[in-house]
Amino acid sequence: MTDGGSPAPHPALADFARGLQALRQEAGDPTFQRLANGTGTGRTTLSQAFNGRILPSWGTVKAWVAWLDGDVDAWRGRWATAKAAMRENAPGPEPPAVHLPAAAGRFVGRHHELAALTVLLDQVSCGQGAAVVALIGGSAGIGKTTLAVHWARQHVDRFPGGLFYVDLRGFGPDAPMAAPEAIRGLLSCLGVPDREIPSGFDAQVARFRCLLEGRRSLLVLDNARDTDQIRHLLPGSPTCLVLVTSRRELGGLIARHRAAYLRLDLLTAAEAHRLLVGFLGEGRAGAEAGAARELLACCAGLPLAVCIVAARAVMRPEVPLKVLAGELGLERDRLRALTTGDGGDTDISAVFSWSYQALPAGAGALFRLLGVHPGPELGVAAAASLAGLAEADAAGLLAELARASLLVRDATERFRCHDLLRAYATQLSADEDGDEERARALHRTLDHYLHTAYEAALLLLPGREPPALPRPRAGVTLHRPRDVEQAMAWFTREHANLLAAVRRAADDGFDEHAWQLTEACGDFFDRQGHWHDWLAALRVALAASERLGDRGAQARTRRDLGLACTRLSRYAEAATHFAAAIETFRDLGDPVGEARAHIHLSYVREEEEHLLDALASVERALRLFLRAGHGTGQATALDTMANYQLRLGDSREALSLAEQALGLFQTLQDPYGEASAWDNAGRAHHGLGEHEVAVTCFRKALCLCRQVHDRYGEAYILHHLGDSLLVLGDGSGAGQAWGQALAIMRELGHRDTEELRAKVAGLG
Repeated sequence: MTDGGSPAPHPALADFARGLQALRQEAGDPTFQRLANGTGTGRTTLSQAFNGRILPSWGTVKAWVAWLDGDVDAWRGRWATAKAAMRENAPGPEPPAVHLPAAAGRFVGRHHELAALTVLLDQVSCGQGAAVVALIGGSAGIGKTTLAVHWARQHVDRFPGGLFYVDLRGFGPDAPMAAPEAIRGLLSCLGVPDREIPSGFDAQVARFRCLLEGRRSLLVLDNARDTDQIRHLLPGSPTCLVLVTSRRELGGLIARHRAAYLRLDLLTAAEAHRLLVGFLGEGRAGAEAGAARELLACCAGLPLAVCIVAARAVMRPEVPLKVLAGELGLERDRLRALTTGDGGDTDISAVFSWSYQALPAGAGALFRLLGVHPGPELGVAAAASLAGLAEADAAGLLAELARASLLVRDATERFRCHDLLRAYATQLSADEDGDEERARALHRTLDHYLHTAYEAALLLLPGREPPALPRPRAGVTLHRPRDVEQAMAWFTREHANLLAAVRRAADDGFDEHAWQLTEACGDFFDRQGHWHDWLAALRVALAASERLGDRGAQARTRRDLGLACTRLSRYAEAATHFAAAIETFRDLGDPVGEARAHIHLSYVREEEEHLLDALASVERALRLFLRAGHGTGQATALDTMANYQLRLGDSREALSLAEQALGLFQTLQDPYGEASAWDNAGRAHHGLGEHEVAVTCFRKALCLCRQVHDRYGEAYILHHLGDSLLVLGDGSGAGQAWGQALAIMRELGHRDTEELRAKVAGLG
């Protein structure tokens, strides 16, 4: 021991230190501060090395030698000699110190993340650089700590220098752990007696890093609040691996320390089931398989929720799983039921609250309103409307919620959270926001979807006549698609939200929004073959229009109901709706509405093979359109009549009608109608034996149909194209066209596939 009570330096270290001191004197004896500034090294590290207490990594020594104008190659040899001498005199290997919490009793899934962590082991070396860092992120209860500890215990033998764990308490009931407290705890784990821990924080950090220098060690920094909390806890040695877990994204850790980032997602249904079975056993879970699925559905794939539910089932073996599922079935009771009763980290609401309480006020207010939003995800414009904010302000708050892992952001700047977080947001909003504020937020949100939907719908069908809409409320932000592509993209993205908005509007007394929003989505649902969704929304819309006592709304909704029923082969129901719509439109003096209903009724007559009745319905519609001077309606009627003349075998008359319709649609710049007219013209030419002309017509129709995203029409045009190609001797082209048509029909769940299947099979 030295007089000061510290161990005497190793002889090899003392000799190496004397050499460093001589090199420093030869360079003019610069101060440690100058040397530290010139090489990016801490003063404490310099002091310890020049006094023979530590042997830094070669990368650090190389930087000093180069700055002091020494012979780098010669000094590399001296460094290697000192390191070898220390290794020879080192005591025999001991089992690594393991300071980790107990591993989870049951662990499922996470194969990709486990493999990614194992890959990082290859980066842990004795070369130049700093510690290898991995950040494990994700929402509360997602299993970040469980993954880190499970992986660490799998690889104890890879870290002979020890495995160390610190719960930084970044989110929880207690105050976050300060860095000095964490450093003192780590020094104790590293075997430093309390009396030998330096008094100054910088000195403690230096001692910690010196002790880990050259040791192949793992450090788990769990539950970090921010980058500042952990930056002093990172070892300086490339032989160390650091796993950081946090609910926040900690971009600074990635930017400054090149941390690898693993974001955990929810468990798959199969993984959640395996986790539940691990608690209950195959017997109980299998005996009540349906109830087990109901339980897991309430857990939303969140591992903590599955564990809590499983624990409740284990503690109540006499209670059927069906009963437990019923306790969780109602959203308002679900969070209350998701607790073991012990409090702390086995209470879902408490665990979520630690993330919420850390939010700035604006982000917290937006998070609460997520419970008001009707759908499972939202874009920036919808969020701005929800909160009544400018779009840029809403974008900033959404980003803050994503950084806090309370929302997940995708590549298209859409944001979502799982059902349990939504339930928590709903609970918070009910507790902290007034009913009027929540109603205003919902009204703004419904206005956003309604007005945007009609703008998009007018791009899909320029000739439609939307109802008179009230102006959007103050604070509403609209998304404004510029063309058909953008309109279809918006409808596709918002599909689930639009259906949810219709239901929510009807449930909360916004009946006008319910029927109008359903009507605005009609062309999208029809063209994409979402007929079951359309029918469900229309039933809600009809009930809403009846509560309003709005006969015009009822007629419009029944007309669309009839069309949806026709698509789904429910012809009797369709005819009933069309008859009611026609009568109401006639009573209201709306010839255009009545005419459209007659055209739609003709589709039912066509499907029933009553072609003359179908033709008569369209002729009545044409007279009404002519009386009203409605150009789009006239074109539609002529085009529909062309179809029925083709079905009746009069190709010449059909061609004349189709050409009249085509001219009107082109004048009106209606690509949807033009596509149909080209298709009917092609069928007429095919019937007249003019097959090459027919192919040209079909190709024009197909191009336009794809332009307006009419999947239903595309399938029929491909079918007709294949017929003409086959007559022209192009069997390969015919087979390709029929195959594409059949694939679309199957995708849409359409009934008219038998003929196509037979044709494709006939070509071999």
